[in-house]
Amino acid sequence: MQRNATEARDEPSKLSPIKQQALAALLAGSTVTAAADAEGVDRTTVHRWLRSDCDIQAAMNRARRELRDATASRLYDAAQRALSPGWGLGAEESRRRRGL
Repeated sequence: MQRNATEARDEPSKLSPIKQQALAALLAGSTVTAAADAEGVDRTTVHRWLRSDCDIQAAMNRARRELRDATASRLYDAAQRALSPGWGLGAEESRRRRGL
């Protein structure tokens, strides 16, 4: 029976070390072929894991969600800094540009 990522969230990883390392390589930007070669498996094996292994799917979804959330947080912080008065300018230059 397949489980979703929510059900597997608090469980320890059920991935084998090979799957964990292949997943880490994929998340770091490696191609499926490069990740498979690094772990000594065929690329079709990695494709099969990604297509039908619910544990690796859940781990991939969790990692992607964490990356998306972290990126959104950094973007929000950068926008807040950019919109704050005087960001990147000296106080005097900031006042001059605002006509004060």
